[in-house]
Amino acid sequence: RPPTTMVALTAMTATVLVLQLVVQGAAFRVQAQRIGSFASSPTRLSRASPGAFVMTSTQPTTAPPPAKPAAKPSEPEGDDVPALPMDKIDDRIIVGTGSDAHAVLDGIAHEVTVTARRPDGALVLGVRLDSGDSPAFVKSLGNLDIDRYVGAARFKRWWMGPIYGTNGRFVPVETQFLLARLPGAADRPGPDRFVFFMPLVDGGFRSTLGGNVATGRLGLRVSSGDEEVRAHAVDRCLVVAAAADPYEAVHRGFRAAADELEGSFTLREDKAVPASHDWFGWCTWDACYSKVDPNIVLSGVESLTSAGFPPRSVIIDDGWQSVCVPGVGMACDPSASVDTTDHDEREERDGSGFSLSKLGGDLVATFYRRVIEPAPYDSPVARFWRWLTKGPLKGQLLSFFDGQTDFSKALVSFQANRKFRGANGQLDLAALVRKLKDEAGVRSVLCWHALSGYWSGVAPDSKEMSHLNPHWRSPKPTMDLLAVEPAIAWDAAGLRGAGALDLDAIDAFYDGLHGFLKRSGVDGVKVDAQSGLGPFGAGHGVGAPAYVREVVRAMERSAARHFTGPEGAVQCIDCMCHSTENLLAYAQTSVIRAADDFYPKDVASHAAHLQHVAFNSLFLGELGACDWDMFQSKHPSAEIHAAARAVGGCPVYVSDEPGRHDASVLAKVVLPGGAVLRAKHAGRPTRDCMFNDVANDGRTALKIWNRNDHTGVVAAFNVQGSEWSRRLRRYVRMSEAPDVRACASPADVPGLKPAPGADDRFAVYGHQSGAVHVLSGREHTPPRPLGAMEFEVFTVSPVRAVVTKDGDRAEWAPIGLVGLFNSGGAVRGVNGGKGRHTASVRAVRGGPFALYASRAPRAVRVDGERGPFDYDEARQVVTVQLPPSPRDRAGDLALEGPEEADVELEF
Repeated sequence: RPPTTMVALTAMTATVLVLQLVVQGAAFRVQAQRIGSFASSPTRLSRASPGAFVMTSTQPTTAPPPAKPAAKPSEPEGDDVPALPMDKIDDRIIVGTGSDAHAVLDGIAHEVTVTARRPDGALVLGVRLDSGDSPAFVKSLGNLDIDRYVGAARFKRWWMGPIYGTNGRFVPVETQFLLARLPGAADRPGPDRFVFFMPLVDGGFRSTLGGNVATGRLGLRVSSGDEEVRAHAVDRCLVVAAAADPYEAVHRGFRAAADELEGSFTLREDKAVPASHDWFGWCTWDACYSKVDPNIVLSGVESLTSAGFPPRSVIIDDGWQSVCVPGVGMACDPSASVDTTDHDEREERDGSGFSLSKLGGDLVATFYRRVIEPAPYDSPVARFWRWLTKGPLKGQLLSFFDGQTDFSKALVSFQANRKFRGANGQLDLAALVRKLKDEAGVRSVLCWHALSGYWSGVAPDSKEMSHLNPHWRSPKPTMDLLAVEPAIAWDAAGLRGAGALDLDAIDAFYDGLHGFLKRSGVDGVKVDAQSGLGPFGAGHGVGAPAYVREVVRAMERSAARHFTGPEGAVQCIDCMCHSTENLLAYAQTSVIRAADDFYPKDVASHAAHLQHVAFNSLFLGELGACDWDMFQSKHPSAEIHAAARAVGGCPVYVSDEPGRHDASVLAKVVLPGGAVLRAKHAGRPTRDCMFNDVANDGRTALKIWNRNDHTGVVAAFNVQGSEWSRRLRRYVRMSEAPDVRACASPADVPGLKPAPGADDRFAVYGHQSGAVHVLSGREHTPPRPLGAMEFEVFTVSPVRAVVTKDGDRAEWAPIGLVGLFNSGGAVRGVNGGKGRHTASVRAVRGGPFALYASRAPRAVRVDGERGPFDYDEARQVVTVQLPPSPRDRAGDLALEGPEEADVELEF
């Protein structure tokens, strides 16, 4: 950059630094006054009236109560969980009856009414104004009287993360899900009680929750995102569901919402999941970023295959499309399109920040990070910065975005860019896909694209796209969203706008994009940047949420038409999509990225990533299969990421650079031949850690549970000491992480029952320690200390019994392939064996297979043939070798998965 730029920016920096010292205190006082302006009458959330938004950084840091031990059996699941009586009486919502009654909300505004009472006890609340209409309003839900809550609130436009607390005062704006545990009573019989609050998207209006610092009350915030779309009443704003089990309370809330908003979204239980979820995969992004080309793709697949871990699924991420910076003198046609920028930092991916050191040096970058980034949107400092970006700095910022990032680029063609057109000795996209499938054993190839085409949409001056009539549109984010991420006001789209399409062109757009990919042999898509569409929804006459819903539906229709697999699942990953206007529109797609990205260079992000995915999955697991994102096997945090994905019930895929792999890590999650042992559900927090801040309280381990066909799995992680700071708007390491103590119990795994006809006993195997503990359903393993970023994975298997030939009793339980984190996923069938004195297991081949046995067996047979085995008398563990079959060893993964064997123990 010219020296004058640096001089000017440095002078401005010094000026604003002085201004910051003078006005920052006043800014927060002004903010507090506005927070206190919570109104019971309609409040229009216009730019002149930001409403009562709060940031959680103002909450005092107090330690939560100690975690409850997993000492009691899990509550029954599904229909076996009794419905709790609940109703709205006057200005309160009452859970229970008689002496058991509890007002979970007290002081609800009279405009908030019950619009439906469901047979399962759930309530649907709406808002009806006393007079007039409005595009947005905030209504008090009163005081939230609970023990603790856990929820999920957006912290970027793209992503949400967990929140914790004890009352409604500090519930942040853009809170989309809230699960509360009611206070217990020593003299009240019966189980715990849980209440789930789920804001809805009804037509053109979207509801969220947010607290009021001044009054301490919880607020219901309803907005169309468009000043021209107004309403007098919105009938379906909030579902309230209650149950004696927290997972069931959440499930009933989602089921109620799906029923009430018929045709809007579908629950995971009603959708198929792509078969590729059970295959190991590779994604190009962190391996090469936008420098991706066909040779790199082939090299990445060949490198992993040579290391013994053939990827069966490949995602060609950002970098293959034809894009340009529209409106800057470049003819936007495919022959003149430019490649995407060669990024070397993942941190630029989400568009919520930018490396100002490239614009004006480290001083400006430091100033932005320390002063501008944490400033509340409506503070004097932020207002002054917006003035700079719209005036003196606008040209420099746009030049920076155009030259140093991809965020100002727009799509100019459905065809791939020149790197994927067969030029310079490279394969074109279709030839690349054929080579991957025919020669490298890849089963599934997905390609990335943004929901709107590319980061800045579709180029209005593209000749090839002219039939779609793309046009410039400036974003109009809500004030709540600007409170979460003020940088939306000065990012590339905020300064220049983006190329948008009207609703009547959306179907043709996706048909063109997906049709090209289908003709090239591509099997599916990863659809990114979804929750950035809402701010462009104003001006279409239907409300921003309705506009987003129609775009999502068109995308799903096209994806279903072009990319439905033989198992009936749509091959589509929904990503950067954590606004409910997106989430509550997924009727056909069944895979959802569960949290912010894996950032290789951001050390503070890795513990928070595990926390965010686990707690988000508590809610997102109702909508689809949760995707934990890629990771790198040769990363300092690789092993803990691998363990988390083993318990997450998610696809396992890496983004290793060619030649940089850690076989010891991959061998714990990938079978020979490229299959993975994926658990059945979305990995979710166990009840004993669910309401504790596992990043901040200094003592609680993050524990995640899941189930396989015949076993359970529980993983414990120490993720203390790092978090996403909602005040600083970045991941931070708060301190040296303290050690925590963790244990596992059969009660940690809801729905895992004793073996039929057997006692209430389970064998619990620790992957790291190798120890086996035989426990009743109420007991737990001895507490184990975990240092920073340490973990343990436990397999939980019901104990069975047989009569030995001597007439004694022998207990046994399958543990599985102990070389893999989710060992119990290898147990495919369990029965009593062919004879009275035998026990039999159907098992996946792939290495040492272990079983708990209270005594050494007389013999072990594999597929009917007697063979060697080892019995560790101290641990009471039988181990038999189940080497991979020649087919699997050759990397020929059959459609039905890895080969299996019958293992029979004779006692």
